[in-house]
Amino acid sequence: SAANQLTQVFPQLSFAVASVIAPKLSSLKDKKTAISYLKKTQLLVFLIAFGAIILLPGAIFLIPLVLGSIYHESIGPFVILFFAQLIFFLSIPVHQSIFYYFAKPKFFVFISLLNLILMFILAIYLIPEYRVTGAAVVILFGNIFNLLVPTVWVVYNFRKSK
Repeated sequence: SAANQLTQVFPQLSFAVASVIAPKLSSLKDKKTAISYLKKTQLLVFLIAFGAIILLPGAIFLIPLVLGSIYHESIGPFVILFFAQLIFFLSIPVHQSIFYYFAKPKFFVFISLLNLILMFILAIYLIPEYRVTGAAVVILFGNIFNLLVPTVWVVYNFRKSK
């Protein structure tokens, strides 16, 4: 759908940021430096996300103008997917720290399984009732889960290793 296609810039941006963060995180050895670098990268990601949010009203205005009035119905799912992809983008520094600083990629097997179960349960209820919008909400909740759980894990593990 148009809503999905218009939000595809975020996965591409996420890959670009991750490929810059990964080598540095994998070379860090002490906790203090890792936390400092993680804070800087998280700030960068937040600033980019804030800029995207500022541009959102313009995108909402342009969708029916550029694509035609038939796409007016795509605006709701577009906004939901926009925030879902933005949340995914915000999770990149935390995910990269788990992969490259903590060297725990197996953590994401567990997270992926839980996320799959969560999304399956939500999809059963939301998609039949709300169709495309329900599917967008399922993705949003999956990405919120995928941000919160790894963030809690990283904070816990940094605090644990005092």
